[in-house]
Amino acid sequence: MAYFLAEFDEKMQTHLISATVFKGLSPDIQNDLNDSVGSVILAQIKTELQKCMYFSVLLDETSDVSSYSQLSTVIRYVNSNGAVCESFIRFSDVSKDRSAAAISDLVVKELQEFYCLNKLIAQTYDGAAVMSGELNGVQAKVKRTCARCNFYSLLCTQA
Repeated sequence: MAYFLAEFDEKMQTHLISATVFKGLSPDIQNDLNDSVGSVILAQIKTELQKCMYFSVLLDETSDVSSYSQLSTVIRYVNSNGAVCESFIRFSDVSKDRSAAAISDLVVKELQEFYCLNKLIAQTYDGAAVMSGELNGVQAKVKRTCARCNFYSLLCTQA
């Protein structure tokens, strides 16, 4: 990764060529740098969400052949400049429990972390019953917490 970045950053390129003691290429250091950058980005998103009037959340769950399941969380909002922003928040491991209760609890917890649960007006998921179920799906459970939050189905069609 660092060598790839060096193609676009002269300072990084110089560092990788001339450093004799510390190059910062170990996986641990790279992971720490990724975590640091991610924290700064999330703090900026949190600041923007606190300024916006309302926002929506988009969730999608995917599993691989080993049954490892990840839930991606994306938020959409209008920033203070009037621009529509769509920001990826995180991947969450939902392998242990993919029930509507567990996923809705996770969604509410994530949004509480951003201090903006009261601004949630829309939620969008795929057509899976666990997500879109009218009585006990994630959308219904989230709506019980955020009464003005409407649900929109993101149905994918195959060609």
